[in-house]
Amino acid sequence: MPPAQRKIKVRNYNREQFSVSVSFDKETYFPGDTVTGTVMSKSGDGGPFQVPPTLSLVANFGVTKVNVTAGVMNINGVGIF
Repeated sequence: MPPAQRKIKVRNYNREQFSVSVSFDKETYFPGDTVTGTVMSKSGDGGPFQVPPTLSLVANFGVTKVNVTAGVMNINGVGIF
């Protein structure tokens, strides 16, 4: 087979910047309590996300980490746990 050449176009990729804040429904939780709250994220330009962000919460107990919940936030970057 004869050698072949192919041209490809590489575009710049700029990763979208965003901010994240977490608020809890209570100030203090005790063993056995259900922890609930809201995660809010904002895109760098303040508009909605093109693809809803995913949400993953992990509880860290020293050397043990436990996956608590996972899900998809809405297009405005709000997730409830």
